[in-house]
Amino acid sequence: MFKKLLGYSAISWISALIGLLAMPVISRVFSTNDIGQINLLTSSSSILYIIGLFGFDQAYVRFHYDCKDKEGSWRLLAKCLTSSLLVASVLIFACFCFQSEIGSLISDAVSSGAVVCAVSLVVIAQILLRYTTSYFRLNESLLHFALFTIINTVFTKFGFIFGGDVRGAFLLLAVEGLFLTLLCLLTLVISRVRESPLCTQSEGSVPYRALFHYGAPLMPAMLLSTVNGYIPITLLRMHLGFESSGIYSMVVTLASAVSLVSSGINAFWPPYVFQHYREKQSAIQSFHRIVVAIVYYLGVVLIGVRSIIPVVLGSDYSVATVLFPLLIISPIFYTIGETTGIGLQIAKKSGVYFFINVLGVISNIAFAAFLIPMFGLTGAGVSTALAATIVLISKSFVGDRYYDSTGTFRWLVSAVLMLWLLAILVILFDGSRVSTLIVISFLLSFPLAVGRNNFATELGHLLSHLSLKNK
Repeated sequence: MFKKLLGYSAISWISALIGLLAMPVISRVFSTNDIGQINLLTSSSSILYIIGLFGFDQAYVRFHYDCKDKEGSWRLLAKCLTSSLLVASVLIFACFCFQSEIGSLISDAVSSGAVVCAVSLVVIAQILLRYTTSYFRLNESLLHFALFTIINTVFTKFGFIFGGDVRGAFLLLAVEGLFLTLLCLLTLVISRVRESPLCTQSEGSVPYRALFHYGAPLMPAMLLSTVNGYIPITLLRMHLGFESSGIYSMVVTLASAVSLVSSGINAFWPPYVFQHYREKQSAIQSFHRIVVAIVYYLGVVLIGVRSIIPVVLGSDYSVATVLFPLLIISPIFYTIGETTGIGLQIAKKSGVYFFINVLGVISNIAFAAFLIPMFGLTGAGVSTALAATIVLISKSFVGDRYYDSTGTFRWLVSAVLMLWLLAILVILFDGSRVSTLIVISFLLSFPLAVGRNNFATELGHLLSHLSLKNK
């Protein structure tokens, strides 16, 4: 299990490293105002992308192992992909009907028609990239999965870097979206022809009703999860302008360095659990505890070195030393939630998953609407962290009722409380030597919080798996 996880995680490490290296260039090529507009385009595209998928991508992953042969798997992919593209086409038509309103919301430097065209091409490309990477993941083609994952990261995170200004960035994203759409379609067609003849008969296929009933309730849940991250950006744009939303979005991108762990888990974990949850529950519980420890230590270390952010990004981002400890809480809790809420997917409780995300969005809107006018960027960070905490706790305790993927909540609760306490303390003592001592103390105290013997046991499990990998 850990051997495969490390393989998929390594791909995420490469993608995240490329992104981190590009950020200093982005912060110097584009003004904070430009970055605010570009991020509004990418965030709008992400929202439409989630709606366009309509949960059929999740249905493809969930029912792939129920197919009895290759032909059945290909028919499942075709059903899910065409369904997503159909929904996306309806959305794009609606966007063109309201292009003036959408264009003015996203940018004040690019025509509304050009904005909607760029958004449309980015959305279609993202959908095809999602299905292409899922196909290679489910067929355990690590090299191809790595290639398209890195392409997706480059495209969605900094595909605009050579645009020069807002107009050039939007045009470049549109051209790249068209190219990637054709590339993904060609790749899937070639894979289809090579793998099995087009006339092959299948023993059976998953009906549309089953795909819809499983995937459709997940779409609002995934949408709400995505919207949850963009609520502060939108409210900052409304209250403080493009510049503040640009600063916030860049710090969010830095905080997503935790995706070094979470992206690998997202690619590896759900298919693995769906295959082995009946006979490998203890391994799944151990994996949860190890993930909690890894993301906790990664978060504490990143908080400890946050002072380099203004050096890397420029003096415009000096507020990041206060904002970063709050914003890193959300990706950490999301990563942990992927291991605690898996019971909802096993039990196919898509509706419950949806209501948990509704709770997260409502809380985020309420907190952001109250805190941003009073505290600005810091208020946005607090609202995001509070909403992430509510979602994690809800997902963990409800998901555990359907499948015990944790064994004990001690690790989860310890990580949540300690990260919140650390964030508060380093903000209060920001810029002083006391802050460094606080970070060191939190690095040393986690084994005490979860129990030294328990910590040593899980560390031994991790080291044994790593040693087996090297043999």
